[in-house]
Amino acid sequence: MIKKISKFIFIFSALTYQACNHAEEIVISNDSITPSFNCHLAKSAVEKAICDDKELATLDREVAALYKVEVDTNPSIKLQQRSWLKDRNTCEEKASIKQCLIDSYKNRKEVLSDESTRKNSINPTAASIQKLLLIENECSSHSNQYTYPFVDKIKLDNNQILLFVVCDEGAYQHSYMAFLLDELKGLENAKLLTWSIPQFDKKWSIIQSKKITGYVSFDKKKTELEITNRSNGVGTCGSITTFALSSIQYEKPIAFTEAIGEDDCFAGIYMNEWDKIEF
Repeated sequence: MIKKISKFIFIFSALTYQACNHAEEIVISNDSITPSFNCHLAKSAVEKAICDDKELATLDREVAALYKVEVDTNPSIKLQQRSWLKDRNTCEEKASIKQCLIDSYKNRKEVLSDESTRKNSINPTAASIQKLLLIENECSSHSNQYTYPFVDKIKLDNNQILLFVVCDEGAYQHSYMAFLLDELKGLENAKLLTWSIPQFDKKWSIIQSKKITGYVSFDKKKTELEITNRSNGVGTCGSITTFALSSIQYEKPIAFTEAIGEDDCFAGIYMNEWDKIEF
């Protein structure tokens, strides 16, 4: 009887071992085609579609890899990524989810690749950036601690570039000065821009400022700049302002095309639920 039980235990253990090893082999063999997120936690139609398709899973991994490289040197790109994810998830409403996702991922790859290209096209030194900021003695710091002494560069039409320079360093966001310059002529041609931005002081109003505060993100396809200004660390009040950059006249303040926001920091309303600002 003991021998039979021992034999049974041995056979059961052997089968269990084979089953476990087989499961491990499946995970390992599928590892190269899984997306950047855990498919066991996939809930939405979009996430399930990505998990079920090798091409989509590969695109997801590629975008995730590009994003990781960029976010290390430009943390402000996090909000841009969240905005893209929100847009990507609308693919579940399309007749062909797969084609919509392919287009979305390819566009995102192009944008993230352009981020790297911009960083390497013009490399101003810390000294040259300080010289620019001395035009207006309104900055508390010159961002010497960063690998790149600027926040971002945006390439527009006609060889024009927008250069965003850290002006005042904050705990969770910075203030910048933005300069318009000709890529062929370099920093010697840089012109400081003025912006029309929303501000809350008992009520919302529009002010003209040489500094913008928040996170900078650029949609190349729409040629739109978005400035997300959080009035507190958790992002339950502040504003998100959108500017059309198809044509910029540096002699005039750049007007925004849309502004949403929330003035009550204790209301607990997060950025994706902010309403259009009434002035």
